[in-house]
Amino acid sequence: MAPIGQIAIPILLIGSEVLSSDAMSDESDDDGYYERLAAAAQMGDGVHGEEDVPEVEHKDGDVCAASEDSYFERLQREGESQSVILEESDSVWAALEASSAEKAFAFVEIAHGHKQLALEAATRWLVGCLPASAKFLHTFRDSLTSESWRPFLDNRRQPKALVLVKHKAHDATGAEFEVCFFSEHAEADNYALSACGVLRGLHSTPNLEFSGLPARFLAVFEKGLLGLGLFKNWDALVDLFVLGSSLPVAPDLPQGFTLAPLPPEDAGTVNATWAHKHAGSEHYIAGCLAKFPSVGIRAEDGTLVGWILTYHYGAVGFLYVCPEYRKRGFAEILSIRVLQDWLQFTPRWPSGPYCYIVQDNHSSKRLYRKLGFNSTDLTYWAGFSCSSVIGQH
Repeated sequence: MAPIGQIAIPILLIGSEVLSSDAMSDESDDDGYYERLAAAAQMGDGVHGEEDVPEVEHKDGDVCAASEDSYFERLQREGESQSVILEESDSVWAALEASSAEKAFAFVEIAHGHKQLALEAATRWLVGCLPASAKFLHTFRDSLTSESWRPFLDNRRQPKALVLVKHKAHDATGAEFEVCFFSEHAEADNYALSACGVLRGLHSTPNLEFSGLPARFLAVFEKGLLGLGLFKNWDALVDLFVLGSSLPVAPDLPQGFTLAPLPPEDAGTVNATWAHKHAGSEHYIAGCLAKFPSVGIRAEDGTLVGWILTYHYGAVGFLYVCPEYRKRGFAEILSIRVLQDWLQFTPRWPSGPYCYIVQDNHSSKRLYRKLGFNSTDLTYWAGFSCSSVIGQH
């Protein structure tokens, strides 16, 4: 990440407020939550409200992703409409600023301890937006039990847009925040612009890292945050892959090797080869190993030669096979095994199995297509800060 400059910039905060305990008085406990969710989904009760959400096809009970042709046609249409939005962005931003008193496209921060109503409403909405919303569904549920996350919704009863912010670090140069944004509303670009005000108000010198941002919103945030003194320093284009069929049978494991879940003690080995390791990443990996599905392959002498994990938000990843053990089918064996274990988490994670693969990782794309995955959306990981210096990620 690029260094953050010491730049004094006026803060414009559009439509953000903290919900009081009085406003969240009608709470209930979480007993039977998934039973109620399943019943609501079966009845179609309140999943989308009155909004139009793209339908998700199903095949043999599995999520069936849209074809890539239909996706790119949709992307082209969205790009055409987005260009109109961006050409008029100055007037749109002025309109948002002028209407902030009326809370147009506003976000409400859901206060800790008063979240059950928002939880159920937002979950019904996000389940209805699968598979595109998978990461945000899991992260939102995590945000309601974590002191480090701050969840924002435009409406706690019938949400149409979501902002999640996690405070990661704070030093003399500024504060680092992980950011998630999701909306499929017809006016989602305006919600994204409003979210810019929320994000700029987090700190005098915020350092923002977007994860899983739907590709159509990157230019909107780039324009909106630039108007508030925040520059885009880096971005990475990533495909969202979703399982669209039954898993194939895994190849046999060669003699002399064993397959088993990884203990947290292996976090150091995994972290050493992870392309995105950072301060604290070994601790994060240990937490993933302790809580979520993982699989490793060991040689006869106990050496760990390959592994795959699950991120806290439900995506499988960290796939790695040591160079001297490649071309033996280990990546396929690891992937199928962890996905089989993943499916045991279905009651906890309503979405189907999914993963994110960077654009130039062609071998992983070939593997996951072979396993029955389809590319359903393009997303970005991107960084913004008060410094205009372009950085590496």
